[in-house]
Amino acid sequence: MTPRTVLYADDDPEFADVVGLRLRSHLDCAVETTTSGEHALERLDDADVDCLVLDYRLPGHDPLELLRDARSRRPDVPVVFFTGVDDPSAAADAKEAGAAAFVRKGPGSVDTLADVIREQIGA
Repeated sequence: MTPRTVLYADDDPEFADVVGLRLRSHLDCAVETTTSGEHALERLDDADVDCLVLDYRLPGHDPLELLRDARSRRPDVPVVFFTGVDDPSAAADAKEAGAAAFVRKGPGSVDTLADVIREQIGA
């Protein structure tokens, strides 16, 4: 069986690397990182992405449009927002638009993110 793959997009390359390393230690799956919303969408066209994790504020992208584009390309792939945005209406809008979850960045949040991913894909 092919291992599951999580793709994490965050415009901060150092933060993306740290989160990627932490997720790899928590999940039984491959974790790829990118700093580009465009690259994340391109990778979604590959059949081996099982979960997409997006920073809510990727430069050059409206978060809900990016979510809709991802969902239209691969409706079977859960999309999780991992963000510093602390806005209940943003979380509600994201979930209404089809996000599987909205996890706020902060102490212990990578553990929470790993739990959410595990729930979504069984990793």
